[in-house]
Amino acid sequence: MQHFFTRFSSECIQKIVLLLLCILVGVKSQAQNLIVNGNFSNGNANFTSEYTYTTQATNGTNYSQGLGPEGRYTVGTNPKYYHQDFCALTTEGVRSPISGGNMLIGNGYNGSSKKLWTQTVALQANTNYKLTFYAMSLAGANTLLFGLYGNCTRLGQDIDVGNTCTWTLYTMTFNSGVLTSLELSLRNISVNASGNDIAVDDIILVKDNPATNYATISDDFIWQGYTTDWTNADNWGSCTVPTCSDDVVIPAGLTNYPILASNATGAVKSITIQSGAKVTLNSGSELQVCGDLLNSGTLTTNSTATITMMGTT
Repeated sequence: MQHFFTRFSSECIQKIVLLLLCILVGVKSQAQNLIVNGNFSNGNANFTSEYTYTTQATNGTNYSQGLGPEGRYTVGTNPKYYHQDFCALTTEGVRSPISGGNMLIGNGYNGSSKKLWTQTVALQANTNYKLTFYAMSLAGANTLLFGLYGNCTRLGQDIDVGNTCTWTLYTMTFNSGVLTSLELSLRNISVNASGNDIAVDDIILVKDNPATNYATISDDFIWQGYTTDWTNADNWGSCTVPTCSDDVVIPAGLTNYPILASNATGAVKSITIQSGAKVTLNSGSELQVCGDLLNSGTLTTNSTATITMMGTT
């Protein structure tokens, strides 16, 4: 009998220890998320937005035009409460696959690229990170087109959900490099007034340990090609137009390449034009280069356009 109870106690202890380990691992896993209120359970808190906030509706109340006109957002459980053309997510089963409940709901701005959601997170230098979130297109007139940015750099694939009222999981990875702080922002790329409306939920940022390091986030000004206008800040990541203090990269593989308009002035510290990329300077324009000019692509200077090497490195 004593042997039985000794054996029974030992087995119970093993199971209890295993259960505690599982609980601890689960708690540790949850604690690793560096995004605060990424599931929006705390409502409109812990993030900023360049969109205009609409007060959260009481469940069952129909505010059919609560997010009109474009450029407004809210945090709520059912997009249909805020716009008559948005998806009706009336039950937990059709809300986010992870948390359900609240989500970020935005009516895409139709004037320029604006930040729908922004949060600054502390990082460890030279560390790999993985960012995941769910997104949904809320109206089908046009394909949803948003981008996720780290500082001024667009991360991973664009958020271009084609199917309306269906959640899509997005995963983006990066290495922090020298950065110890990073502004993450979700911005509209398209400026279509119809469609381009979004729901977002369960934003999670964790350290990762891949077999090889992820690509490092750069603070260089990397041309995005939203339009061809050099002086449009959206083309540089919605931060600002480069100056004599900023290194610039013009990458290959884009549709729109920078054109410096007639009689306009642009400035860079250094500029790298990759093979297959191009830059055009229209008549009377001036590009001031305060560092190096590295051209492996095409640099076109029309009549009376000038490139001034400023002699500053």
